[in-house]
Amino acid sequence: GLHQHAVSGFMGTWNFGCSLTLNTYAVGHFLRDPVRNVDADVFLHSLARAYFGLEEPAGVVAAWQGFSEAFQQYPFHIRMLYFSPVNDAPAHPLSLRYHDQPLGGSWMPHEMGDRIEDCLGPFALPEAVEALAALTEGWNEALGPYRAGLTRLPPGAASAQRRHAADELRCAEMLGRQWHSTWNLFRFHARRREIMARDGLSGPCVLPASPELVAIMRDEIENAERVLQWTREDPRLGYHQEARMHMYDPATIQAKIHEMNAELEGSS
Repeated sequence: GLHQHAVSGFMGTWNFGCSLTLNTYAVGHFLRDPVRNVDADVFLHSLARAYFGLEEPAGVVAAWQGFSEAFQQYPFHIRMLYFSPVNDAPAHPLSLRYHDQPLGGSWMPHEMGDRIEDCLGPFALPEAVEALAALTEGWNEALGPYRAGLTRLPPGAASAQRRHAADELRCAEMLGRQWHSTWNLFRFHARRREIMARDGLSGPCVLPASPELVAIMRDEIENAERVLQWTREDPRLGYHQEARMHMYDPATIQAKIHEMNAELEGSS
């Protein structure tokens, strides 16, 4: 429609998402031939060839489609968007000490609250846990072909295309771990609420070191340890352009790991 009406330009972002990435390149690539590119399969294959230098981009295109299908599981609601711990999840510690503190606004500097109900909107907590589990699983399934495609560029790929491949793969890998951290936060809180109901506890309180809670905490420590190198290599990761700050970075992730390990050692 924009092409048909000779629109000369548009504002395609707001106060974040403003860096030059695959997304911004894709818009320009589409507009070079919008009539031909209206066919999604044609457009995506052409985009992968141009941006990454791929000769056979079918695996990367399949991964993009897999990411899209996985993201359909995201339990979207305005409160989830603006108050959930998704943005800072890799730096958000899990603790047996439940403070019953509200979640801060995810678009601004905030304290890391632990009352997950604040962001659920119309979703029941078990529904959100299930949805985030499906999102995490689907995303990680799509990472397989993405990883294979972007680590086997043809010899003729330009240096910029090789940099694009490294950056985009690192970003996709980080997102998989970020979804995993978010799922851990939600399933930890769901189990916490079950234990509180069983034991007649109300917040704030300290929970017993049950095997289920400890297992989730150890899983999250391992998850956080795996992302440290990526955040050291790529300062884009964790940066929020509206808040003008890192929602997570190597220092805050390392602090989380230390805090959680110390708590587990003290509770054993």
